[in-house]
Amino acid sequence: MAPPLLPPPPPSSSKRTCRHQETHLPDECWELILKHISDHLDHESLSLVSRQLRFLTNRLRTDLSVLDPVPPLLPALFRRFPNLTTIKITRYFTGDINALLSQIASLDLPSLHSLDLSHQPTFPSHGLRQFSEKFPTLKSLNCSFMPQDLCLIVECFPNLEEIDVSFPPYNCDEITDYSHVKAFASGLKKLRKVNISGNREFPFSPCVRIVIF
Repeated sequence: MAPPLLPPPPPSSSKRTCRHQETHLPDECWELILKHISDHLDHESLSLVSRQLRFLTNRLRTDLSVLDPVPPLLPALFRRFPNLTTIKITRYFTGDINALLSQIASLDLPSLHSLDLSHQPTFPSHGLRQFSEKFPTLKSLNCSFMPQDLCLIVECFPNLEEIDVSFPPYNCDEITDYSHVKAFASGLKKLRKVNISGNREFPFSPCVRIVIF
């Protein structure tokens, strides 16, 4: 009678380690994959898979929208995404926007170059002054559909390359003709593009974007 067949011996620890290493992708490969996934919700799901993916998805996040008043959580949120280039304070934000901008100005965001304040009910002069002290090299500012202070914008952000001051409310500081465009642009030496759509007395189309060379 033939002896019973014995089960194969379990793989050695060295083989198990080798197999584990074979399934591990370096950060560079994951970054190439993640850059083709644009939905932030998908990134959030992937960040739960492993510490490596959490680290990479956080590092690749470049824009953040603020919907609710979250001052106590803000420092931790921005530390999580150290490479932010764009912050958008949405129309749904109901807190003190001056206080929010002041708090952002206290954080370390070396890559930040774009701020979107569109649809805010008031122009946050105090907050923008503090924000500009930390981020004087801001390149893009969106103040559309809200009250505006063009002189303060020029004073605080002389390095702007793009600005959107379209559709200001009635009786607001407006750009009414090309002389206003020239006066406004003269204080912004690096300005390349300005959106002045919806300035009611501008003598041409209601949708005007001027590219400055």
